Amino acid sequence: MRKYLLKPDRSEDYYVEWSTIVDASIWHGPRAEALKRYPPELVTRADKPAPPTPTRVSMGTTPTA
Repeated sequence: MRKYLLKPDRSEDYYVEWSTIVDASIWHGPRAEALKRYPPELVTRADKPAPPTPTRVSMGTTPTA
């Protein structure tokens, strides 16, 4: 079962645990509560901005002889 801890808005003290099984949030609350439920390194990781999404690059067409 995949679950993710995320912080939807960097300016808010609000965290969400998201489950891919039910495709919905299964917990939400402030940082103090998140630290009671999760290891500190997971909460700190949720505080950081997400890495940029890779851009798809077309390889074009294969030249014909």
